[in-house]
Amino acid sequence: MSTPPPQPGSAPTATLVRNRSKHVRGAVIYGSCLIAVAVVVAVLCVAGAAGVMGERSGLWWLSGLFFSVMLGRPGVNLVRLARRRMRNLVRVDGEGLALHHSSGGAATIAWADLAAVAVQWSPVEGREPSVFSLELCPRDEIVRDTPGLWHLVRDEEPLRPDLRRRRYQISAARGEFMDTLIAAVRQHAPTHLWLGEFERAPGYVSGPDRQDPSRGTAQAKQSR
Repeated sequence: MSTPPPQPGSAPTATLVRNRSKHVRGAVIYGSCLIAVAVVVAVLCVAGAAGVMGERSGLWWLSGLFFSVMLGRPGVNLVRLARRRMRNLVRVDGEGLALHHSSGGAATIAWADLAAVAVQWSPVEGREPSVFSLELCPRDEIVRDTPGLWHLVRDEEPLRPDLRRRRYQISAARGEFMDTLIAAVRQHAPTHLWLGEFERAPGYVSGPDRQDPSRGTAQAKQSR
């Protein structure tokens, strides 16, 4: 993907970006189907146990109910996670990026705190690029436990020798969310921050630099 460098200056209004990509919508549909099948199986088992659908052993119906629970639980979790991601919001303006989470929290990455901004992507065997990541390289060392931002921290080789290893990375499959987010960043970010676009090998996207600090605190309290 080749696009011109961002223009100087920033737009007077912010750009709001929501994660409503086809992958997230597909997760909602798939999870809803699992729930629907689980409900149908559960209703049939209850009806069978009551003798409406002929005589079978109670173990047979109990096995069916167990199957419905095992089928419905991942469906509920999938829908819940997808809806949570759909409620997440990224606000991009002349000051920086503000990440508003479904839990009600928010965290900000200011342009003034960054040394560089870049985009990385990986191809899939001759087809269009499938994975994009927005790389936000800080001026100073990142505080990994910053609420709302810890999950974006990556410890990798710097994009330029004078940059730090740890940086923020927002990644997703190519689609409306990433296209809109990248376009908004290039519209609002100062021109001197733009490094360009870089192709990476498939699978370059990694996980957070560490585990959720809030979980670690909770586990520490439980161990006392």
